[in-house]
Amino acid sequence: MICSAWALELGLIISEPFNSLILTLLALLIVICIIVIIFSVKLKKVNQELIERNKQISDLNANLRHSNEELAGQKDLITKKHIETDKFYEMLVQSANDGISFYDRSWNLRFCNSAFYSMIGYDRNSYNSLNPEDLVHPEDQDYQLRREQALVNNGFFESELRLKHSAGHYMYFSTRSVIVRSETGEVLGALTISRDITRLKKIHEDLIKANIGAESSKKLKSTFLANISHEIRTPLNSVVGFSNLLLSNNLTNEVKEEYIEHINHNSEKLLQIIGDIIDLSRLESSQIQITYEEASLNMIVNEIIEEARQVIRRNEKPIILNVKNHFEEVGDLIFTDRIWLKRVLNHLMDNAVKFTLDGSVEFSYSLENQNIVFRIRDTGIGINKENIGRIFEEFNQEFDGHHRPFEGLGIGLTLAKEVVERMGGKIYVQSEKGVGSEFSFSIPYRPAGSRSTRVSGSSEYTSM
Repeated sequence: MICSAWALELGLIISEPFNSLILTLLALLIVICIIVIIFSVKLKKVNQELIERNKQISDLNANLRHSNEELAGQKDLITKKHIETDKFYEMLVQSANDGISFYDRSWNLRFCNSAFYSMIGYDRNSYNSLNPEDLVHPEDQDYQLRREQALVNNGFFESELRLKHSAGHYMYFSTRSVIVRSETGEVLGALTISRDITRLKKIHEDLIKANIGAESSKKLKSTFLANISHEIRTPLNSVVGFSNLLLSNNLTNEVKEEYIEHINHNSEKLLQIIGDIIDLSRLESSQIQITYEEASLNMIVNEIIEEARQVIRRNEKPIILNVKNHFEEVGDLIFTDRIWLKRVLNHLMDNAVKFTLDGSVEFSYSLENQNIVFRIRDTGIGINKENIGRIFEEFNQEFDGHHRPFEGLGIGLTLAKEVVERMGGKIYVQSEKGVGSEFSFSIPYRPAGSRSTRVSGSSEYTSM
């Protein structure tokens, strides 16, 4: 409106020639004004859009910052949990009683727990200063090679291994090794778990020994029972046989006396067998009791020697019996169990006479270091060296079976050893096959007086 009024007024003043120029300029000015107005409107609209875009960008940036903060928090949480998980598993491995170790592909030790070292008495530093192969038992030196081959072929390996403890003895371990692979299947190394089975191994070995001992004892008892029937039958047949012969009316007195002597001898042998069986039951039930009373040592020896001479005469053996008394200068009255001492001496003398086909048997006794020492030496068949160690065991005899050349139940020496030990003494044996044997035992000297009884009137004599 202003522009139009201004143009009319100007047209009245200016001349006609200029009217067209003015109109042209006026139109141009109007166009410019319109363009400026349109441009202003558009510029305002663009500014508004820019403001909105900036606001959106700011919101996006805020969201990104928030997301980054959340991601950083999640990352820290994951890292913390990962660290805590590693510590937890490490704690589990370290608290295990079994040895846990990890080896790389070159079989170098990379990790192991405390139990791995402590089971063989070392710590980490002392173990690392050693050569591991020096700890392996000589018979297990191929363990490493066998493990490598089994892991390559099967992926696992189980075996026992003996390692030397720092104290010097060997420990038994049960080991199991497995291949360790990555997520892509690549072999990283091998994990080995070792368990100490030393105590279990000893228990197992003791059970095996006990089983072997039980089987051996069962066999010996079976042999013993078979021997009993044989040993009882032999004298019993003699008693019954000679008793029937005595019923004949045409026997002379000399023949009757001979038959009666056979009957008495076999009856005594039968009684001795029964007595040995009773003593065996006492031995197994620990009912053997030692009762001390005053007795004459020389008198006991006299009785033993007289019985041995009767056995020699009855069996018509060319044996020389020597007795040496080195007990003369002290009193022969002692406190002892007369019955059991006689049983021990009888068993030893019977064995000496039984296993001596010809030659001599020497009986001697003396006082040594406040002990009474008895020695019975013979020139009999002797004992093999491998049998000496078990000669005092129950039911053991060097010859077994019904066809053995010598009779007996095989419990005489067992009883003798038990009685001597209960009397506070010890018994020994020395023997050589084909040369002879010497059995000796000692018991504490318990004097009861000074009376002295000589053995058959002399301190040393020889009898045929």
